[in-house]
Amino acid sequence: MITPTCAGYTRYRRHWRTMLMVPILMAAGIQSGYCSDPDLGPGPEVTLGESTASIHQIGLQNNASVQQVGASNTAHLDQWGQGNDIRSVQFGSGNSAQLSQAGAENQISLAQYGRNNYVSATQNGYANDISVMQYANSADAQITQNGNANYTSVVTLSAGAPLVKVNQLGNGGIAKVIQY
Repeated sequence: MITPTCAGYTRYRRHWRTMLMVPILMAAGIQSGYCSDPDLGPGPEVTLGESTASIHQIGLQNNASVQQVGASNTAHLDQWGQGNDIRSVQFGSGNSAQLSQAGAENQISLAQYGRNNYVSATQNGYANDISVMQYANSADAQITQNGNANYTSVVTLSAGAPLVKVNQLGNGGIAKVIQY
């Protein structure tokens, strides 16, 4: 099997688990993007029955995307590098999402619709961007950004104005919280 590497070159993979996991992940729609290499860290975690997903990427301009519908949900997405992008959408049931990025000019975009919700997003570096939208039910967003020129936007539409914590350490950071 030939897979692209982050440098644009190709190399052969002889590890049978990697060859088996790639079609499964692609068929499940768990990850999209490039420059990911499962040999650089723990393998991706996928549980289709009770909604679990975990993506770990290292490098430049990585893209990770997870969409979960119903059941217990949960998504752990980690990226290290520059120009990375995480997008996650969770519909109904247990929700949750612990997203983290380290580097510069990274983006996290998360939308949670219905049920228990919860977010814990962390970015370390500069010029990073986090956008979280939570619709209905329990909600709870905890955002931490370390570095300069970071931007956070949190919108929650839920009765009782649930807890939202935003911590920004550094200069030139912008935080916008809207609760309905």
